Amino acid sequence: MKKLFLAVCIFFFALPSQSLAQFSILRKIPVKPVLDVGFSTYGNPPPNMELKLLGSRAFNLAMLYEVYISDYFTFNTGLGVSVERYSFDKNVTLRETINSQNSKIVGIFPLPYSDIRKSLLSPTYLDLPVEFRAVTSTGRETFRFIVGFKAGVLVSAKTKIKYGTGDDIRKEKLHDDFFLNRFRYGIYGRVGYKNLHLFTYYSLSDLFQSGKLSPNQEVMPLTFGLSFLMF
Repeated sequence: MKKLFLAVCIFFFALPSQSLAQFSILRKIPVKPVLDVGFSTYGNPPPNMELKLLGSRAFNLAMLYEVYISDYFTFNTGLGVSVERYSFDKNVTLRETINSQNSKIVGIFPLPYSDIRKSLLSPTYLDLPVEFRAVTSTGRETFRFIVGFKAGVLVSAKTKIKYGTGDDIRKEKLHDDFFLNRFRYGIYGRVGYKNLHLFTYYSLSDLFQSGKLSPNQEVMPLTFGLSFLMF
């Protein structure tokens, strides 16, 4: 998945807007690709769950179907895939544990290694975005203003630990749901010119299931960065 997003990013950067105009057949297709590349964070982090901003990244790829309301407004919906990673600033990871009521929860545990290179949580979602788009002119050289809502379902999640031991670099991956919310929803916006936009997404749902994170605290994700609209 990571290699796929990298390949798409390179394609977007390598292909100038003038070249895109030559794809007359593709431009007539109502399904449009949108790529978001940015950073993942959350407000009010629980103790020891602070993040490294540069290591916490977000990649979203969506295929949107355009319905024209007028020359200046469109309604768009489709499907998307979001891969997020939360890189912990402290040498900790998430593990399943048992609370005082003998219920399974997820806790924050220190790592036993001395040379920690990275420790992160990475969930992947399948999203259903719905948005309204306004443009200032009918040509491609236009400003766009987009507001939207998306709901998603958790597809997979994993933790990854990279650490040094002697002259070796080792990696540990654990695939689990970590009591993440199976469903999420939130609002987003984009603003930009031509193919390049700024975007932000704010989740209205907790990253974890209610009462399943120790310490019991809401974790509300926020992502922001650059968007690339192909056409």
